[in-house]
Amino acid sequence: IPMMYSQNYLQTQASQSPDEYTAFRPDLPLRLGRTKMLSWNNFECNSQLALGSLLRNFTSGLKEQKLQTDKIMLLPYGSKGGLKKGTLIYAENGQYFPIDELLLKANQIQELVNGEKSTGIGIYRLGFEKSTPSYYIGEYFDQAGICKV
Repeated sequence: IPMMYSQNYLQTQASQSPDEYTAFRPDLPLRLGRTKMLSWNNFECNSQLALGSLLRNFTSGLKEQKLQTDKIMLLPYGSKGGLKKGTLIYAENGQYFPIDELLLKANQIQELVNGEKSTGIGIYRLGFEKSTPSYYIGEYFDQAGICKV
């Protein structure tokens, strides 16, 4: 067996401690809230209810998305493309983020650091920070160039 394979193994939920699982949260999606129909800093909605109604008219299934965690670190991108300091946000219901709540909070954070109109919107998994799942606020296409559709 080549050395590079002999010391590697698949990290499964069973092989993680409860603290590792809480920090890494492999069950969370890599991306969510993606649509070409909206732009950061150009939301017509200022409430979760209004945004929820608007999302029902967009991409099939977008309104049903939710992030199954009670808190995340959300990082906006600056006008030159780099990520800025994250903000810890909490789900209002204490259990999960409905997509409209998450997008509204992301929009409020993004507006503070970058006033430029984006090409669509999306939230992308970054990793974890301070034992909390972290996501970055992005455009319709991710910064890694992986998500092109």
